[in-house]
Amino acid sequence: MARPLISVLFTTYNHEPFVAQALASVLEQTAIGQAELVWHDDASTDGTVARVEQLLQGTAVPCRRILRRNNRLGRGVPWHMDVIEACEGETLAYLEGDDAWCSPDKLRLQTEALQRNPGVDLCFARARVLPAGAEAAAAAPPQFLSDLGNEPGLASLGTVIRGDGGFMHTSSLLVRRSALADAPRWFFEHQPVGDYLFQVLGATRGGALYLPQVLSLYRSDVGGSWSERMQRSPDARATFEVAFIRLLRRMQQHYGDAHKADFDVILFNHLAALARISVFQDRPVALVQAATALLAAA
Repeated sequence: MARPLISVLFTTYNHEPFVAQALASVLEQTAIGQAELVWHDDASTDGTVARVEQLLQGTAVPCRRILRRNNRLGRGVPWHMDVIEACEGETLAYLEGDDAWCSPDKLRLQTEALQRNPGVDLCFARARVLPAGAEAAAAAPPQFLSDLGNEPGLASLGTVIRGDGGFMHTSSLLVRRSALADAPRWFFEHQPVGDYLFQVLGATRGGALYLPQVLSLYRSDVGGSWSERMQRSPDARATFEVAFIRLLRRMQQHYGDAHKADFDVILFNHLAALARISVFQDRPVALVQAATALLAAA
């Protein structure tokens, strides 16, 4: 096979109930003939790996497997660049195993958008929120992420920085691999989040293209997910906020005066969130740790 145009970075961890829909949404893409699948499983303990292997049987899409024996995310071991360096496509599309794409033209539309805009490295689109439970999904009114209206547009780097990680739905992204080629040191390290780094680095050169079509699904309220864990555990949320504030300060230093005010906005938001946790959950140590991290980086 010739070098693929697109690498689909498919990440799974205990997603057995959802991977059939996720993988089907990849295989039905009209641009799948130009794509490869790079599958990273972070040592699932359920039947995720067996289910994906079963679904891949008989497919013509080349698949590069990175199946961990030991969980990396839970141990704080870096893994993003390992997976990216295994990708050979000119662009990277990211899909988590509990999400899905909802248009067979997702990859084609975004590829064409980037081809029309050679000065831009990142494209994203609207995403439909789908509650995890079937009854909840049927009863819920439509909700959307990454909703910037009904017209295509361009979001500046400053807008992406201020938007926090929720500005774009991760599984709606298509980013040029070249945008990550000169990633700073902190991108190679274990970080409290991954999607925000992709968004900011991808938008650095020319901003981020927005497509108004609904191209992906975000499954909310999944048990054991990062979001569910943050809601359930004040300790986990406090630990995350301290680590994210430290990362934001490093990013602010990297981008310099041009985006200092943009990072100040999001730093304030996360300091306020940590202050609320510290006051209402009696966790003053976390607030001191965050302040120390900010002063040490100053």
